[in-house]
Parts: sequence; structure tokens; C-alpha cells
Amino acid sequence: MKTQTPATGIMQTSEYKDSRSFRIACMCHDSAHDVDAWIDVSPESDDLQAINVEFYIETETPWWADGFSRIRLAWDILVHGRHTQGHTMMLDEQTALNFADALLKSIGDFSKSK
Repeated sequence: MKTQTPATGIMQTSEYKDSRSFRIACMCHDSAHDVDAWIDVSPESDDLQAINVEFYIETETPWWADGFSRIRLAWDILVHGRHTQGHTMMLDEQTALNFADALLKSIGDFSKSK
């Protein structure tokens, strides 16, 4: 299997000097499961030069699910300052390969621009 251009399941949504953003589609075709990914280089002022990959997702709070407690959610946020939710995105083999290629190309391009 080879990478594609244009790529199935992944779309570049923006590009700046040292960053790119992508929209990665879940294979279930529900856009609520899609993930926005930003790939960028940390500023040169940082002691550790790194490639940062950030994922932005939309999660749902299961207010209606059996066993879900609003009090427990509020308690976690109040006492611990956080509440953790999970998100699963299913990728077919082609989309996973295309995202890996986008990541590799971004790293290569950012390295060349330094």
C-alpha cells in the first residue's frame, strides 16, 4: 500500500511558517469523531527543539447514560481540577498511512527550513 496525494481520510486545513494543521476523518463517517491535528516545531528559544503534535477532539459528556453521575463529575473537577474523557477514532489502513506520511513530510520540511 502506498501513500496518496490527494490523501484519503486526511486533509491539510492550514499551513504557517513552522506549523500545519490537518483534519483526520474517522472511518465511521460521523464528523463528530474527526480529529484536528496540529504539527509544529517548538520555538527556537526553547532549550529542547521538538516537533509538537497536538490533537483537538470533540467529546460528549454522557449525561443520559446509566451510572453517570453529575455529582461525581463535579466532584472530580472541584477536588482534582480535571476530568478525563476518552476518544476513539477508527482509521482504515490507508488513512493511517496517509497521516503517518503527512507527519513525516512535515518533519522533513520543518527541518529543511531551519
